[in-house]
Amino acid sequence: MPQNMNTIISPDSDCALLRQRILEFEQERDQARAESQQLLDLFMHAPIPACLWRGPEYIYEMANHAYLSLVGRDILGKPVREAVPELATQGHLDLLDRVYTSGEPVTVNELLIRYDRHGTGQVQDAWFNVMYHPVRAIDGTVTGILHLALDVTAQVLARREVESRNAEIEQLNIKLQHSQSLLKGLVDHIPAGVFIKDLEGHFLLINQFAAAMTSYIATELIGKTEYDLLPPDIVRGIHARDRLIVETGKPLTNEEIIPLEDGPHVFLSIRFPIYNAQGQIYATGGVGTDITAYRKAQHELQLMQIMLNHTADMVACISVEGRFVYVNQAMSRALGYSTAELLTLGPADIDPTLTNDWTATWNDIKNKNFITFETHYRHQSGSTFPVEITANHITFNDQEYVCTFARDIRQRKAVEESLRASEAKNRVLIESIPDMMFIQDRQGTYLEYISSHTQTYVPPEEFIGKRVGDIFPPELARPFITMIEQALGTGSSQFIEYTLPPHPGHESGGNFEARVSPISHDTVLVLVRDITSRKQAEAERAALQQQIIDLQRSALRELSTPLIPITDDVLIMPLIGALDSYRMQQVMETLLDGVARCRAKMVILDITGVKLVDMQIANAFIQTAQAVRLLGAQVILTGMNPEVAQTIVHLGVDMTGIMTFGSLQSGITAALQRR
Repeated sequence: MPQNMNTIISPDSDCALLRQRILEFEQERDQARAESQQLLDLFMHAPIPACLWRGPEYIYEMANHAYLSLVGRDILGKPVREAVPELATQGHLDLLDRVYTSGEPVTVNELLIRYDRHGTGQVQDAWFNVMYHPVRAIDGTVTGILHLALDVTAQVLARREVESRNAEIEQLNIKLQHSQSLLKGLVDHIPAGVFIKDLEGHFLLINQFAAAMTSYIATELIGKTEYDLLPPDIVRGIHARDRLIVETGKPLTNEEIIPLEDGPHVFLSIRFPIYNAQGQIYATGGVGTDITAYRKAQHELQLMQIMLNHTADMVACISVEGRFVYVNQAMSRALGYSTAELLTLGPADIDPTLTNDWTATWNDIKNKNFITFETHYRHQSGSTFPVEITANHITFNDQEYVCTFARDIRQRKAVEESLRASEAKNRVLIESIPDMMFIQDRQGTYLEYISSHTQTYVPPEEFIGKRVGDIFPPELARPFITMIEQALGTGSSQFIEYTLPPHPGHESGGNFEARVSPISHDTVLVLVRDITSRKQAEAERAALQQQIIDLQRSALRELSTPLIPITDDVLIMPLIGALDSYRMQQVMETLLDGVARCRAKMVILDITGVKLVDMQIANAFIQTAQAVRLLGAQVILTGMNPEVAQTIVHLGVDMTGIMTFGSLQSGITAALQRR
């Protein structure tokens, strides 16, 4: 109540003063009402939701537009429990009770409130920064609560989204770091050089495998270029390829030879462009795999293939099923099949003795691991020829095979037959010779007597087990012992002629010839011949012996210098082993005889099997060629190895008039073309 009210009601006051005071009072009231309305308008139109609860039931007495819009339902005049029942189950009324009873304001940031905001029956989460302020009467008692609620749901959700994104990014970073660690481990331990360079050639990344080839560690190579590691001429080639990759934008694969401390290595290099996010090439990468060992193995395999294809033996590899998995060219030529045709066949198709018995043959070879036997191969035409086979059981890449080396032994069989005939003839001749044969030891003890129709000086039962000195006089026994020692010491036969005095059965004595030949380290074979009555036939026997020697020499000569016609006017003579003047004389004689007999125009001397040629042999080749030319034929020399060629050059031998080719095959081709 205004202080001037006493004045207004004073009996001493006049009416004019009273009316003046009433007017002032009304003006103050109107002003207060206007200010109150302004405050109410400010409250109602404030952007922050606000409401006023009255009494302990928290009845909505006032709520501004922002609050009503936030709640979305009719709440004025209703208690909180009725107007917004969702709050009763979330503990918010307990918070209001605390403010109402304590009279202390409460501020809560990001308070979660779940309520049906849009009246759809669906409860939604919302977060608010709230303030609960007690409203007091004049006497100070709490009569209500002023509630301010700032909706920060968008900020909370945004922050949580950011936090979720940050958590995802953190997880991605962890995964990225893990992936980078795995990738680095993979790159560092992959058995190949891996690197990335910028467009100026500086290393941005290089793995440990590549660094191990240098004197640096991987981290020390970052920022360096190949010029710091390799010769300039090699680096220029590498950079030229890098420029091509940048220009074309395409990867490039090639083999590079890089010098390392232990010698040059061959690398299979795969280089490729690297793009940035804008699709521009900003670096080049590469992977280099050391294939030096592979190239070496490939070279050795090719060399082995060439060797197998040029060997005279027929070589085959056979599976456990009895099928050829490899055959060389010699086998293809010998059997008349192409290589492809042979690879569809098996041993039973070319060996008539096998038929369906391959399994037994396989098991026999596998059990023995290595066997040599003779059989027959069948040519595509149906004819057969003898072969000697050496078979081995091998395992490769967990697969079992039999590897066979077959040699055509037709020529050897012919020679053996000739030798058997010669041996039979010699056996007849030997058996017809009435020699006495003994086996004696180093001391001259008679160990064995080989029966003969010739009568011995002493019956065998009387000298077996005795020494020479027990039977013969000292003057004869001593030379025998000396001869035995010489035979055993030199390893060659010794001869002696001696005369025996008359004795029972040989009253006139006789002349004898003894041959002592070593047959072991301490025993000899002694052949004793009575030559008393055969002096007159000595010349005949010598002639017969010489004839036998000549026959044998002729056979050996034909074997050592075979002359093979391949056409009517082309001859081949393969030479194998050591050459000397005697054998070169045989070569010349055989060639001249063959050229004259066959009227040949071309003669191929193949020296693939000759490892050494000296001045004498080289001149012999020249003389042979000149002699052959006198008969109207041309000499072609094939199969010269590098050592022989170098020897001829160092000796200064003039090979004019002799055509030379590196292989027999090329020599035959040239001869056939020049016919």
